[in-house]
Amino acid sequence: MTPLKASLARPLIDSLKHEAVVTDDSIKNIIPIKLKNFEEAVAAAIEEEVQLRTTKKILKKERTSLSLNNKLLTIFLIATAAIGSIYYILDARPEIFQIRWLALSIIWYLGIVISLYFTLKGARLGAMTAAIIGWITLAFWLTDNISTVLGHSFIASSPSLPITIRNFIGSIIAAGVVVTSHNVFYKIRAHRI
Repeated sequence: MTPLKASLARPLIDSLKHEAVVTDDSIKNIIPIKLKNFEEAVAAAIEEEVQLRTTKKILKKERTSLSLNNKLLTIFLIATAAIGSIYYILDARPEIFQIRWLALSIIWYLGIVISLYFTLKGARLGAMTAAIIGWITLAFWLTDNISTVLGHSFIASSPSLPITIRNFIGSIIAAGVVVTSHNVFYKIRAHRI
């Protein structure tokens, strides 16, 4: 039951008949940790093996990898920022050029940059920030389009047709941010277990 050659393994196994009891315990003064006895060490090794097999099974069941989800999240975040920039090109509503909307836009873009930075570094904070940005963006763009259904907008005056179309496309991309950020967050967690 070993990958070693029998000529090497047999003498090692045969040598186990000799007792090897440690009488010098001066190492405990240098390294003050609680040592495990044989039974505890075997139990810990078995538990670690079970966790490793469970993690491997989970990783094999995944349909997409962490690296693919990181790339998708990065693409969706950049697309969200690009579509958000179209607001200032296509939108003729005067409300969006007020100081409070510009300040909120700066915070929003800063959140996207922070999310991109931490996502590229492989940190869960990037995925968490992306999820928050994605949910806020999704809610904002869908709320802006309520005027199409109800006849008046809660955010600003009614958006034009190009802005309404842009909002729906942006909502789909923001939903992509939410989904991929969720995947990245939990895949990073699973890979670190």
